Amino acid sequence: MVPVRRGEWRGAQSARRVGQIGQDYDRVVETARSVPVRRELEMQTDEARRLRLFGSPIFIVDGEIFWGDDRLEDAISWARHGRVLRQAG
Repeated sequence: MVPVRRGEWRGAQSARRVGQIGQDYDRVVETARSVPVRRELEMQTDEARRLRLFGSPIFIVDGEIFWGDDRLEDAISWARHGRVLRQAG
């Protein structure tokens, strides 16, 4: 999944980015605008409001909250290993 900000779904740059990951731009846009995806977005937004989450990217893995884009690798580690593994260096 590629994070895309609202309003960035247009133009050659977006089409190029989607193509770089081997996806068809028109199909991706059509899917993003579909009723099931919109319903899922509404449900996720309601859940975020319930949890009082807002602002920076937030990842929740097994109830553990990771705040900010810089914590994405930690969230992935938690999902894979049940804990955050730190790399030496």
